[in-house]
Amino acid sequence: MRTNVYVDGFNLYYGCLRRSPYRWLDLLAFRCRVFPPPRNEIHRIRYFTAPVHATHSDPQKPQRQRTYWRALSTLPGVSLHQGQFLSHVKSLPLAPRTGLRPCRSSGRMRRVPT
Repeated sequence: MRTNVYVDGFNLYYGCLRRSPYRWLDLLAFRCRVFPPPRNEIHRIRYFTAPVHATHSDPQKPQRQRTYWRALSTLPGVSLHQGQFLSHVKSLPLAPRTGLRPCRSSGRMRRVPT
């Protein structure tokens, strides 16, 4: 089966790797364990991330991240996609709930004709 792998680098690091001895994950080896060949033909791996900022306690953090990105860019079939991390909360007004009811099959809200 032709497979695309999408990795959320922020959640991967802070959720799985941060407090482990394995901070640099080899995405190709990981892919082979999670999606073993020959059943899965990996078409591409897309790694989504955002740049980190230096802190007083860890001024080398951005340099280590850039080094890891350079290592990832050498892997065949891996593409790096940079975004932005927002460190502050955005508040928006809630939409009115009139005319919405939970859908029985999915639990999601749907508009009900009035």
